[in-house]
Amino acid sequence: MSTEDISKKDEPGACEKTPNALNIAELLQGGGNGSKMDENERKEKEMIKRIEKIKEKRENSEKMIEKQMDELIEKINKRKSELKERVREMTAEQIKDCKEYAEKVQEWSEYYKNAREKIIIQEKEAEIGIASEKYEQRQLGVEIEDDIALIFESKTIEQEIAKFGAVLDKKISSVQVQVKDTTENSVTLKAEEKEGGEGEAHVEIDEDIDDDERGKGGEQEIKEMEEKWNEIQVNTQMHPNQSQWEYSIIRLSDHTTYDFRVQARHSIFHTFSNFSDIVSCQTDSPCPLTLLHFSSDRICHAKDVILEEGNTLVRNNSPEDYGRISISFPLSDAVVQGTHCWRIKMCNSITNIGWVMLGVANAHKTFTNESYTETECWGYDGCSPSERNDSQKISNSSITWKWWMLNEYVVDMFLNMKTFVLKWKQVTEDGKGQEHTLTNNTTFAKYKNLSLVPHINFVRKHTTIQVMKIPSAMYGTQISRTSEGFR
Repeated sequence: MSTEDISKKDEPGACEKTPNALNIAELLQGGGNGSKMDENERKEKEMIKRIEKIKEKRENSEKMIEKQMDELIEKINKRKSELKERVREMTAEQIKDCKEYAEKVQEWSEYYKNAREKIIIQEKEAEIGIASEKYEQRQLGVEIEDDIALIFESKTIEQEIAKFGAVLDKKISSVQVQVKDTTENSVTLKAEEKEGGEGEAHVEIDEDIDDDERGKGGEQEIKEMEEKWNEIQVNTQMHPNQSQWEYSIIRLSDHTTYDFRVQARHSIFHTFSNFSDIVSCQTDSPCPLTLLHFSSDRICHAKDVILEEGNTLVRNNSPEDYGRISISFPLSDAVVQGTHCWRIKMCNSITNIGWVMLGVANAHKTFTNESYTETECWGYDGCSPSERNDSQKISNSSITWKWWMLNEYVVDMFLNMKTFVLKWKQVTEDGKGQEHTLTNNTTFAKYKNLSLVPHINFVRKHTTIQVMKIPSAMYGTQISRTSEGFR
């Protein structure tokens, strides 16, 4: 072996690879490729999972959209059905009105046909307004002689009556009157014509005339009494096929004697019957004014209130100065028709009254202590101030009436269940207090067969509230009459 061969053999890497070294290298190289394959498989699985999740989300979104579309279509169909039903109702009402109008036209056509033959204008009676024979001839174009009957076409009857004034030969039967019903503030009269006929009527009313006084004295005293009668115009027409007539006189004083007499007037010829006999009656005595009772099961956060004075007074006793309480009165106090009025006294002997909402709510619904934000609740708060109308808060420059900073305040709340007029008024003796009427009462119509109870929501600790049901005629007035009834 040469020196050159020995040098080559000793160089690094010049030596031959042994079998063991070769296997180890290959093994190391093969292990690296396996790690890369595992990583790729893992990424591929993660990608598949992501794709599956995206598919699942898309399917859920499609289902949700489909559900919402179904709900929307259902609402649209329901609204369409309601509108169709309303159109049918309105059409039925219009048909009914048209039929009634057609019947009335037919009825009056028959009447005019009969009336043509009964109108007699007499030249010598100055009351019919004829100035002279020449005037008559010029206006009518005919020669008029005594007791000659003139036949007018039906379309000109009212025009001729307007020219010549009252037709004196058309007599109206007098009426018999009786009192059908009395309440604290109204009287209902029932009248019937003695001999039949048709026409309108007006009522004259006299207050506190003694029957004995009416029978004494001469013509001067009778004349003085006559001057005290107050006339009430009644435009209810009595048709030929109608034999009776009723009318209610409202806004009368309680426990007061009234005299009534009725006179019929012909609806075309403006002639009058004699007055009926005088009927007398006395309006009812005022009902006792009593406080309404609160019930703990109708109070949200009842643990934070104290019921006093036999459950007729509620006191906010929240642990903190500010604790919201909502109260609905019992179902026994619910109203479904007619007009109603509640007098509400708010008081706080420690500080001011604070935020209070006075209103009405669905008698069959349970409310949270934030009832002013919920549907089926209508009220007015004297702090913001604002309306609370079926979950909506309405506040603008026209709503300015406040009472929250006072220590004591009395408010009347009036409700008409037919028209859903809801209003509030500061109670004074003369009725000249501040007032607010709910600006949009159409929201009541959303709910069928609605029954309502007084509803209150208030927050200030130590504030007390009492509620009294009063006659509607007292709305906003006679604060002295109820002052003793409150604590």
